[in-house]
Amino acid sequence: MENVKKRRPIIALFLSFVMLGLGQMYNGQLRKGIILYLIGLLLGGLLLVGLILCAVSVINFYGMIILFGLLICYLLFILFDAFYSSVKLKTIILKPYNRWYFYIIIAFIASISNSVISPLYSSFIRNNIVQAFKIPASSMEPALLVGDHILVSKFNYGIRIPYIGKKFPTFHKPKRGDIIVFIYPVDPKKDFIKRVIATEGEEVQIKNRKLFINGMAIDDPWGVYSPFIPSHFRPKDNYGPTVVPPNSLFVLGDNRDNSRDSRYWGFVDLSAVKGKALFIYFSYHKRATNLLDKVRWNRFGKELR
Repeated sequence: MENVKKRRPIIALFLSFVMLGLGQMYNGQLRKGIILYLIGLLLGGLLLVGLILCAVSVINFYGMIILFGLLICYLLFILFDAFYSSVKLKTIILKPYNRWYFYIIIAFIASISNSVISPLYSSFIRNNIVQAFKIPASSMEPALLVGDHILVSKFNYGIRIPYIGKKFPTFHKPKRGDIIVFIYPVDPKKDFIKRVIATEGEEVQIKNRKLFINGMAIDDPWGVYSPFIPSHFRPKDNYGPTVVPPNSLFVLGDNRDNSRDSRYWGFVDLSAVKGKALFIYFSYHKRATNLLDKVRWNRFGKELR
């Protein structure tokens, strides 16, 4: 006599949370479950490709939102399909794999895989593709505000090899105007974010708040100075001239009167550069009194130039 069992939608839903496609297997749809699982892996790979394309500025913030949206929609579809199929089927003829110990084995394998693969996957993305940073200070205002959360490309300037400090391959070198995250030369435990002003071999000078590169005045649309600070409190309105050493960068904060940068502690070695700032993906205004104003909605997706 065939073994017929009732299917419980809540169990099908729970098993889908454990592993993609497992809820379908619970409903006796082995082939469908495997196919949905493989498509999930494919979408995970597509997301990785999307992050790489984002890191090299091929797609922007909204392109990433679309990719994440597709992935979330797919996950919701799997959950709904498992639940709805279980309701529709009501009962099934049990297959050899429709056993409690099969689900426990799959759940165990999935948990082991997640505990090993997920950290490696996220670590690879964080160390080599993109990384999120939060802006804690005002030295880059108005381009970056305190509470901005930004995505930084680790891929653009080359992949940093751990412990060695070398990068390979190097696709681009930082250029004037780039906003970069780097290891703070004074305290290697800290990360700093500033704007590149001069690169190796260039002579940099500041005269009465005006920038000169190789003796020529250049356009400085980024620098902001306060007109209310007395001159004796502005020791760095003049600087140089000095030549940027090989494999080094001269960086400044956009908020020139409130930025500790190359004027104070010198140059940034290229090997210390972690990545290029791409865009703002979230912004939180801690001091806002109105709850709705605490999130700066108008800064979402702002590209950093």
